[in-house]
Amino acid sequence: MKFRSIEEAAGYVNSQLVLKGFLKHELLLKLDGTIDDNRLVVNTIHRLLRSLDDKNAQILELHARQQLQDQASQKAQPEPVEKSPRAVRKLARVVKPTDKSPRTDSKLLSQRYKVKVNKLESTIEELRQQLQLERNRRHNGTSHASDLTWEINQDVTALSRNVHYTQVAKYEEEISSLLETRDEHQELARELAQFLETVNRYTYSSVIMGVRGLPPPARSPRLQQLSNDDLQELIADWYEIVAIAQNSQSPEP
Repeated sequence: MKFRSIEEAAGYVNSQLVLKGFLKHELLLKLDGTIDDNRLVVNTIHRLLRSLDDKNAQILELHARQQLQDQASQKAQPEPVEKSPRAVRKLARVVKPTDKSPRTDSKLLSQRYKVKVNKLESTIEELRQQLQLERNRRHNGTSHASDLTWEINQDVTALSRNVHYTQVAKYEEEISSLLETRDEHQELARELAQFLETVNRYTYSSVIMGVRGLPPPARSPRLQQLSNDDLQELIADWYEIVAIAQNSQSPEP
């Protein structure tokens, strides 16, 4: 987004801050260089930083709460019931969510990870029951000569172990990818907090202290390649406002 004048840019910033509740209608950012306006700029940026910290704290709390729920659900699982080796429980097909918005990334990550783990536990439990039934039959001396199902010569223990490794390998890569995505989102949140802190110091030095000619803070490579278009545009608008302000402060030839 580009503006034709610094006044137009300031008007846009004021409207966004009022819309999001960071400013009141009677308190608007101005460009007259007064002490009151300078304090309002610093206080507004401080509120933005506190809002970002609150959001990060909420995300961490949601992760911790989900981990506690997962641990509680695993402890509350009922005791396994022996089944016939021929009776294999069908797993319900899970429809993967399609919402890719940043607000639901953490929730989707937790849900998908939990579904994969539940499938693995279900498969392992069924194989364990089949193996136990076969061992009991062999211990009791039961003959399966008349049953064609048992004429195949194979080691049930080795079979269950191979299936277990296959299932684990099938989901290992996807689970690792989900965990990497979660780590990337957390790292991005930390970099955004650091960037806003640098912006705060720059604004204080140039506006409150009156230091001229300061270069604006540089963005990290991750912040230069944001997938969120709205956030990328807001950062770009801030750099344009800084450039316009510096040009307006330069002495005319």
